[in-house]
Amino acid sequence: MESVVEFARSLCVNAPYGCAETPVYHRREEHLLACLHAPCHCPGEACGFTGLTAAMLDHIARTHHWPCTPVRVRSRRCPLSPPNILHLRTGFNFVVLTGDDYGDDNKYLFLLNVTRYPFCRAVSVIWICSRSEAVKEIRFELSCQFWSNGRLIGHNLKTEFRVAYSDLSDGLPSNGCHQLIVPITCDDWGDMEVNIEISIDQTPEQRRFDTEEDMEDDEPDDPWRRW
Repeated sequence: MESVVEFARSLCVNAPYGCAETPVYHRREEHLLACLHAPCHCPGEACGFTGLTAAMLDHIARTHHWPCTPVRVRSRRCPLSPPNILHLRTGFNFVVLTGDDYGDDNKYLFLLNVTRYPFCRAVSVIWICSRSEAVKEIRFELSCQFWSNGRLIGHNLKTEFRVAYSDLSDGLPSNGCHQLIVPITCDDWGDMEVNIEISIDQTPEQRRFDTEEDMEDDEPDDPWRRW
């Protein structure tokens, strides 16, 4: 009887989110740890909502009323296009990125968490997505300027970085990593006006996979057709 139970199969608990695997009983936990279709978790304290990007966007707007700003990816055809401007408040700020100029219709959800400290405010950025969605490499560029009472004395900040991703199943990252730090001498504790540019590319692994597929699909060269 124990051997029957041990090798019994059942649907993955993430089947509603697209997983078609049927792991054996004794490997269910192992599969769940690596399942590509695990849903995202709401970052709200004591909130147990889970879902994919579209459902999470609706939950953020309807339940928590957190600010969520739609932006577009940096255009590859027009690299000099003006950046998007965000007004960040202390706490959770969300950015949803829609599409690019190469036919990508996916939506990407980012959390910009602004934390207030005695001598500064710091911005940390996380891409909220499931493992199956993390086949892109996303880069952020954040920049801001602060001027002192209209005089020609200012402070310029700019940072560029790859965005880490998480489904937030373990909660918000607690490593204290911040991508933008604004000193108190430049901050009036109101909304921060920040320029943001986002670029998307495939991960090296995905590029290698696509290249191998292209090579398999290519027909061998015909020497008689060469010039």
